[in-house]
Amino acid sequence: MHSSPGDQVEHRMAEAWIDLPFWNRIFDVMNKKKLDALIASTPENVSYLCDIPRVPGVVSESDVHGVVFRDKGSEPAAIMPAVAVDQWAQSTSPIKDVKIYGEFYYYKTEPLNYKSLSEAERKVVDIYFGHPRAREILDAVVNVFRERGIVKGRVGFDEVNMPTTRIRGIQKKLPRIKFTPAHGVFQEIRMVKSTDEIEKIRRAVEVTEKGIQAVLDAAKLGVPNSDLVLTYETTVKKHGCKPHFASIGAGTEGALVNHLPSPYMLKKGDTIRIDCNAVYSNYLSDVGRNAVVEVVSDKARKYCEALIDGVNAMEAVTQPGIKLAEVFREGVSTVRRSGIHHYERQNVGHSLGLQVVEPPVIMRDSNIEVQEDMVIAIETPYYELGFGSFNPEDTVRITKHGIEKLSKMENRLYVV
Repeated sequence: MHSSPGDQVEHRMAEAWIDLPFWNRIFDVMNKKKLDALIASTPENVSYLCDIPRVPGVVSESDVHGVVFRDKGSEPAAIMPAVAVDQWAQSTSPIKDVKIYGEFYYYKTEPLNYKSLSEAERKVVDIYFGHPRAREILDAVVNVFRERGIVKGRVGFDEVNMPTTRIRGIQKKLPRIKFTPAHGVFQEIRMVKSTDEIEKIRRAVEVTEKGIQAVLDAAKLGVPNSDLVLTYETTVKKHGCKPHFASIGAGTEGALVNHLPSPYMLKKGDTIRIDCNAVYSNYLSDVGRNAVVEVVSDKARKYCEALIDGVNAMEAVTQPGIKLAEVFREGVSTVRRSGIHHYERQNVGHSLGLQVVEPPVIMRDSNIEVQEDMVIAIETPYYELGFGSFNPEDTVRITKHGIEKLSKMENRLYVV
């Protein structure tokens, strides 16, 4: 019995989407949760499903949804305002089924020389002029489900960025579907990273460390703190990433956790905490290194070494199956034994990816077990008003038997 052309197309589509790096994990979690579809609403979850850059003022600040279906023959869909469709068109997103909604006006030259347009321009022409546009996002979501023949079943929605009035409106038009909050489902899916995600984080870490090294090279007596931040950001951009946040605190100001660029000029003996992120293809790094200016006090050496001991101890015990609470206890107790007897922390690390801080977090009461291919920032921050701060921090990937350090720069107290 021969398959029809339609069957062959569906089979090829299924194969293509199954091959996406994260696809099987999505299916596994959806099947476990008995969900027929998932609707993403936060910029991070939409990025995860659709691989669309989060451009300030457009996609990241618009109502955009990604929809993924449990049926392996159904590709995901993206729903976005007409004003944002060019961001999808200019991206490398594999999503082909894009629905647009809302009022926005493109015009086209008649007759249009279609072949002379760029690929992005052609994609906009095809979507904007070739498909009907819904009046509002609610209608666009309903249309997707009706087109796919999903009019009953169980659908998870990302409640963090979806107003209750919208989900009620969708429910009213699709009364046989049971909608259930599913932000936690997305968090569970994203805890374990695909090979592609790990490589993107790896690249972000590499560039972050280039930026940190540039800061260490630039840190001299009398240099303003704001110059160090500018050095980091310029270096990161030069190497193909976007700076996300550079907390570079010097002197006693360094104890301000989320330190902003300031005119403070480096003085002899100042501690310098360099805690930085970079973004590569939507994915973030998180690395911390520490220095002092010219003269190292006994306290600075003792405290920084104790904090580094804590990071090293956690890295030594972290492997699949260990509970994060055990990792937490190892880190905090090691810092105390190594010289900071009063050391306390609410957490000593966290997962990262599309966000700097993602679940799971290394906390004293976390029963979450470490899994292979999680990517975690392991850190032991210390902030003392009147003294300064340190934050040794590595980004690591969990392997079958332990960790792989993605951050290669030596974790020690640098003297500049």
